[in-house]
Amino acid sequence: MFKYALALAAIVVVGGVAAAPTESIGIAQDEPQSMTVRGQIWDSTCAAASSHGKMMTTTKAKDAKECTLDCVKAGAQLVLYNTDDKTTYRLDTQDKVKEYAGQTVTVIGSYDRSTGVLHVDRVETVM
Repeated sequence: MFKYALALAAIVVVGGVAAAPTESIGIAQDEPQSMTVRGQIWDSTCAAASSHGKMMTTTKAKDAKECTLDCVKAGAQLVLYNTDDKTTYRLDTQDKVKEYAGQTVTVIGSYDRSTGVLHVDRVETVM
């Protein structure tokens, strides 16, 4: 009986620690984090494939901009894609970045880890 009570107490203690809110241990995960990210404005389809190659062949697009815009017309979302580390950032606003389709840019904003979305405050072109 003592073994069962001891096991139950251990489960309650471990479960209580695992269920503790992250704020109580100093980690605030719900607050947006200021971020400046460099990458290319791509469509979500090509970003998932890490290439425009297949879609450019399919759509007969002449460049990355045309491919991106064709994929968006077909239902994809504009994203910021970092070709160096293959990271894709979903963007909260499509209108602010549409004119930069296919271009390398720096996006200044805040990243919301809970939703995985980068809020776009400003976009700067990279020369």
